[in-house]
Amino acid sequence: MARSVSFVVHAAPLSTNKAYKLTSKGGFARMYLSEEANYFKRVCLLAAKLAKPRHWSLTERYSLALDFYFKDNRPDSDGPLKLVLDAPQGCLYNNDRQIDEVTYRRFIDAVAPRVEVRISVRTQ
Repeated sequence: MARSVSFVVHAAPLSTNKAYKLTSKGGFARMYLSEEANYFKRVCLLAAKLAKPRHWSLTERYSLALDFYFKDNRPDSDGPLKLVLDAPQGCLYNNDRQIDEVTYRRFIDAVAPRVEVRISVRTQ
């Protein structure tokens, strides 16, 4: 069985403000994913599916290493984290509660913003 998988999400990581929108209906506030965030999650899931090894287990405990490449210095470093955690659910793990360790780094690349992802099975 493979112990790690790596892939690149060829889409700009989104800030929290761009990922979530707020609406009010009947006096109740409701948050929902923006169209940009849904697109980002679809691109992330597709990259995960293409990189997934043949005998990958969905039931382990995992660590996640992320390199965020932003267009500029404006977005918060942790803004796109939730989208990247949620997108591969059901593909690389059953639920993001299985991820025990997350490390991320932030870079600027105005030409090719992206997210580089590495998921590894944790060894106890």
